[in-house]
Amino acid sequence: MTKQLLTLFATLAFSLQLFAQAPPAFKYQGVARNTEGETLKNQVIQLRFILLEENENNTSTEVYEEEHSISTSPQGVFSVNIGEGNPIRGNFAVANWPNKPHSLQIKIDPSGAGNFLDLGSSRLLSVPYALHAETTSNTDDADADPDNELQQLTLNGLDLSLSKGGGTIPLSQLGNSPWVGSPNGQGIYYEQHVGIQNNQPKEELAIGSNFSGSDWTIPAITIGGDSASGAAFELGNSQKTLRMYSTPTEDAHIETVENNEPGQGVLNISARQVNIGPTAFSKTDNYPLSIQANVNEAHCLLLESTFNDHLWEIYPNSATNQLFLIYNGNPIGYWNPNTGIYTAGISDQRRKEKITSLNDLAARFESISIYEYHYQGNPREKYTGFLAQELKEVFPTAVSEAKLDGQEEGVLMVDYDQVTAINSGAIQEQQAYIIKLEQQVKNLEAQLSEQEKRLTKIETLINKK
Repeated sequence: MTKQLLTLFATLAFSLQLFAQAPPAFKYQGVARNTEGETLKNQVIQLRFILLEENENNTSTEVYEEEHSISTSPQGVFSVNIGEGNPIRGNFAVANWPNKPHSLQIKIDPSGAGNFLDLGSSRLLSVPYALHAETTSNTDDADADPDNELQQLTLNGLDLSLSKGGGTIPLSQLGNSPWVGSPNGQGIYYEQHVGIQNNQPKEELAIGSNFSGSDWTIPAITIGGDSASGAAFELGNSQKTLRMYSTPTEDAHIETVENNEPGQGVLNISARQVNIGPTAFSKTDNYPLSIQANVNEAHCLLLESTFNDHLWEIYPNSATNQLFLIYNGNPIGYWNPNTGIYTAGISDQRRKEKITSLNDLAARFESISIYEYHYQGNPREKYTGFLAQELKEVFPTAVSEAKLDGQEEGVLMVDYDQVTAINSGAIQEQQAYIIKLEQQVKNLEAQLSEQEKRLTKIETLINKK
């Protein structure tokens, strides 16, 4: 048999009757659960309560025992009056309350088969001892004020309070009734749904009004609602917080805050895969990050500097399947989907100005040396190329300095697209020079042929003599 547990949440509740004698009983309430924490709902259980009189030598004597058969509520709650059960032994009415401390031992039989489990005992405090007032010998009011014993009973929301230090009882924990909020709907328990500022919550917890467009089929929490002016959720501490909020004039935000500076915190996402897109989708290839572009707007990824208005974008073209790289709204290159080759540079004449021609490229190119080298930290790989410092002396526009924010000195980068264009210009010059030389050779060959003809005639004349 699965061991059953009894979870107690209110043990000091009592009945208050005006203009009548106090009943020889006190109320006991609890929640029955199993070892998995599940409540025993709508189930008949057997309970035994044993009143123990504590002795001076740390022992106790069983002076009274009674049994109850009770049905739990849909929430597993039960309520009994100790002193009104079926007596097994002893007399509850003659318990020696004023002279001896007492404890209450509890046993439970969840199946009704007579197998009771001992749940232990705990000392009873002040409420049951009020029964001693039935037998007190001093029934006179010892002072001259006839009204100082009068107390006022007040109901504030779900809390029932007794004035002059009489204490407060939360009515939400008594009996089997669901708790109900104030008339304006500030809080309500309705068919196992909880609402704050909502007296008819659609979801398990609804803060604000309901959302007309959402009907969750799983347990859900909603904040805001159709009639709300916005909604926010925040968790954290005074140094670091995470916020989620939305208003009618702003897009939905997920924001981290550090030291009261919005957007300056760190958000860590621990997941095998993160999917971003307008609709719910999943990938089976285990990509750490998967991004789905909007159907109507194919732009996929935007990178923006916080120091200026410079924007970088990655744009998958749905018509050509090319992946474009865009800077400040202008395409500056793309990857070919068939070859993977990246085509860089904008050569459209309409995008250029102050166009001039370059000369003497071949002669200038001859002054540049080509080297083999290793990069620092990578002694295994050998590369062939230029030294940027030398190339910059001859073709300064082909070399640029890459420097991150805060760096005093950057590194020199070679734009090999420009080098290719310069090399093409040098080849064109060499080709023009070759064509010129070829023409000169032809002219010399023609002149040589003419001289050969003349020599032949001279030799002929000489031989005739």
